[in-house]
Amino acid sequence: MADNFPVGYRFLPKEEELLTYYLKNKIEGNDSLINNTISQIHLYSFDPWDLPEHSKVKSDDSEWFFFTELNYTTEKNNRCVRKTNGGYWKITGKERQIKTMATDTLIGTKKTLVFYNNRPDSVKTNWVMHEYHAPNHKTMVLCRVTNNPEKKEKKAKRKANNLLEEEVTQTKKKASNLIEEEVTRGEDEPVSEITSHLTQETTPEDTRIQDNAVDQIPSLVPQSPAATATATSPASCSGNENNNAGSLPLQAILERDAFFNSMYSSVDVCPGTGFLYSEFLNSLLAGDDHWATSDSP
Repeated sequence: MADNFPVGYRFLPKEEELLTYYLKNKIEGNDSLINNTISQIHLYSFDPWDLPEHSKVKSDDSEWFFFTELNYTTEKNNRCVRKTNGGYWKITGKERQIKTMATDTLIGTKKTLVFYNNRPDSVKTNWVMHEYHAPNHKTMVLCRVTNNPEKKEKKAKRKANNLLEEEVTQTKKKASNLIEEEVTRGEDEPVSEITSHLTQETTPEDTRIQDNAVDQIPSLVPQSPAATATATSPASCSGNENNNAGSLPLQAILERDAFFNSMYSSVDVCPGTGFLYSEFLNSLLAGDDHWATSDSP
């Protein structure tokens, strides 16, 4: 029966069917109804990777069903021997009650066990077993054994991703701290140098030299027309012995020359002298006396 399933059929009984049909008939001795589907073996005499070959249902699904009798250590307790050659089955979680969906009647219980490989140490594997018990019956049980390699691979991949994310986060944090330290160091060094320079003692001689240097810098601010006219007038140039054309600011001199050159064309000649008006006025302002013997314009 098990080897003659049509294509696409699977042996996937529900928990209620496992208890009310298969386990119940096995306990009642109706082996003819179930022997062609689920085999009976000494399950705890085999390592889990050896169990698939003892299953009557041959399938690509990583799920196998077996009947087995439990071997209790003593008649008074519920401890069973679940050791194999390569490891042992360990109960995990609490025992669960199985009830019918229609009437909510208790039909059995289920224990979940995980296989641990004891070579070299106790290492948890992907092998999981559900052990189904009928009410008021301790010896015969029905076991569903599964292997979930994908679950372990996903767990390992998730763990590797978490470690990678943690490493990336720590690397970013270290890089950020290094950048902050460099920025802080770059800001602190110039400030310390400026502070050190400002806190140096300034002597009176240094102050006098700095003041003289400031006074010697020519003003680049354009003079107002009134100031320019005053500075370039003959009275202001000749009335004071300490003042002369050479003492005028550079800007005032340039503006004065531009003023007189704009009054007369370069071809306007002063009568009786043969000189240009502009040259005559500039020389007169400069204090040249040889113009006094010449005819006035």
